[in-house]
Amino acid sequence: MQILPQSLISFFENYLPKWDGQTNQSAILALLSYLPIKPFEGKSSEYPLEYLLTLPDLYPTILQPLETTLRPTNPTSPSTPTLLLTFYTTLLTHWTIHLTSLPTPPHPSQTTTITALTTHLTNLPLTLLTSTPPTQSTTDTILHHYSTYLPLLQPPLSLPLAPPPPQTITLLLLAHPTLPTLNQISSILASYKTTYENATTPDSAPRPAAHVKALNASLMYVLPFQSLLTYHTNHQYLAIHATSSSAPAPSTTPIPTPSAAISPRP
Repeated sequence: MQILPQSLISFFENYLPKWDGQTNQSAILALLSYLPIKPFEGKSSEYPLEYLLTLPDLYPTILQPLETTLRPTNPTSPSTPTLLLTFYTTLLTHWTIHLTSLPTPPHPSQTTTITALTTHLTNLPLTLLTSTPPTQSTTDTILHHYSTYLPLLQPPLSLPLAPPPPQTITLLLLAHPTLPTLNQISSILASYKTTYENATTPDSAPRPAAHVKALNASLMYVLPFQSLLTYHTNHQYLAIHATSSSAPAPSTTPIPTPSAAISPRP
């Protein structure tokens, strides 16, 4: 995978605080999406010595200036959250490709960086949903972002990422209560549930109780929508075809159903 060389990183450290946020915006965001997995903010003993000596923290030197520069004059404008979420989704995708191409498991420092970034992004989808009336494009952008977490959750990487906040899941369902939206949300939560259940084996590290609680809350919010939308869609389908004697049966294609809550390990 391509990785931004240190010379360009140093250039952006000096350039971003002076950037107007518009000039060559697409090219700059595309380049920055190839940042290496550097320490995020506040180095710890998990980072190799060469990281501690040579690489500045990623957030205060690159990402924070980028966020500040892109912040619009109008605080209710959805342009900045959309731009940032799309950028971070691309960055995480490139990091995932890099990690899965390595012959060895991720270094603990890389896990720390990705966990810190996803934690930092927790409220960004919620900001996007509440800044203006959400559109289908908004919903698609957020769901695409969460879908990029799934390869990080699953083997061989198996990173201990937190699930989407329950309030974000609820707003997504209320914004566009359709079967495609429900199907994507259910698939994402089902993947989290499977990963968390696999983490309850004796040889695996337990998930934090707060993560399990948040996932269970999201699962409980999804279940009523599954029943209502499936019932409504099937009955609407029957009504449309009621005049045809050869009308096919309503669709019974199952929605991924993360139906049961899980319990944290003691």
